[in-house]
Amino acid sequence: MGCNKMLLPWNNKTILSSVICTVKNTGLLPLVVLGYCADAILHEISQYVDDSKSSIVIHENWQHGMITSIQAGMLHGGENSYWLLHGDMPCLTSNMLETIIASMKKIEREKYDVVFPQYNNQYGHPVWVSRSLYNDILRLPQGERFRPFLETKKSIGVEVPFQAITMDIDTRETYDHYCKLYGSS
Repeated sequence: MGCNKMLLPWNNKTILSSVICTVKNTGLLPLVVLGYCADAILHEISQYVDDSKSSIVIHENWQHGMITSIQAGMLHGGENSYWLLHGDMPCLTSNMLETIIASMKKIEREKYDVVFPQYNNQYGHPVWVSRSLYNDILRLPQGERFRPFLETKKSIGVEVPFQAITMDIDTRETYDHYCKLYGSS
């Protein structure tokens, strides 16, 4: 992209700050794992995470893949269930996230290891991961792809009416497109 996408502007904040605020506005406690350019990102998001309702993990070995970032967050957070959400998904709003979580809570989650939200049969985020997978996740090797691992577990998809669960920002073109659609700066 030529720049750090987490620091791109989004609705008078940065992309990551917007996602953190969305999570906090739903009543969830964000656990933010920072890797690449952690110091610069921490400086920019500090006003949104400087309280007892947020946790920050600086992950020094981020270059070993996303699974190691998930593991770093889980080691910090302990043996719990988690809602996993990418930091580059600013199109999700608090109202959407509340609706998604409420829909996913309606099913008997204790029967499953993983609950995926899905839009038109396409999986998205946030993904709910049961504490029963905690040790299995911590044992995954560097470079392991997380979704295929999760798909081998007892899982269910819950259809939700929001395409935003599938919309992350990986290119400048995607960012520009979402800015036009959602009126961000």
